[in-house]
Amino acid sequence: MRAGKSTCSVACGEDGKVLLVASLLAYQGIENFAVYAAAKAYVLRLGEALHRELKRDGITVTTLCPGRSNTGFAAAAQ
Repeated sequence: MRAGKSTCSVACGEDGKVLLVASLLAYQGIENFAVYAAAKAYVLRLGEALHRELKRDGITVTTLCPGRSNTGFAAAAQ
């Protein structure tokens, strides 16, 4: 199934941009974070597929993979 051009891009006559946020854990799972890493790997692969699919419509898809940040998430997961 091919994703269609976004309504805003069509209505505004502009190219579109999509930003997805994954994680560096998409590349390497670590103990106690298997589900999180798998979910972020999905986001990364989805972004790659959408990028290829939508580029012909002028829509750019970028997936951001930030590293660790001090949010307390890691401590809460332990």
